[in-house]
Amino acid sequence: MTDIKTTSGALVKHNGLMLAQPTGNALTIFDLHSRLYQATEQIGVFVEDKMLASLTLPELDDYQLKEGAYYSLGGCSSLKEFCETLVPVGSLINSVKDILYYATRRGSKVILMVDREDDGFSSSLTQCCRHQGIYLTDIEIECRSGSAGIDSCLQFDRMLGRYLGNRDYQSVRLFSDKKEHLQDFLNTQAKYNEILFEGYWVGSGGSLSVMI
Repeated sequence: MTDIKTTSGALVKHNGLMLAQPTGNALTIFDLHSRLYQATEQIGVFVEDKMLASLTLPELDDYQLKEGAYYSLGGCSSLKEFCETLVPVGSLINSVKDILYYATRRGSKVILMVDREDDGFSSSLTQCCRHQGIYLTDIEIECRSGSAGIDSCLQFDRMLGRYLGNRDYQSVRLFSDKKEHLQDFLNTQAKYNEILFEGYWVGSGGSLSVMI
């Protein structure tokens, strides 16, 4: 079993966690269970003291606030604070802000692995990033449901073959709440010795540990 420890080489530090400094084009993959990006509280819509609606973060973009109405953000003073403290993936994004900045540059790509295309991951992640000053414009969606019966090692092997075989990436990193997926991912590095592989285990509340 892979140990959780600090990576070596060029590093950038976030909240006491050492992360590899991105160099060149990077492929960044998020493989997270839905509990890590769903808000622990919803956003209330009020007129005076009467609640009109209760919204999830993905629903916020399409909601038209009526005259005299206001949002209640669960005690937070701004949407940025709401994302950082009440949406678990918001804490994750705050920790890897520099990496996501590089991951959205021209030539790099972000992949979201979801259970189904309408599960809200893309919308929640995009909104959380936006309130951190990061704008995701080039996101690929990979559905796990399309790989029924295929173990995670073969799934990553096939997916990485599609992306790494066609583009010039210097590094590829996986953020996952499943250690076995990270192990399978890191095991595929033997086929791509010239590319740096980085695995980050995401714990409860969006905490991070490095797996190498």
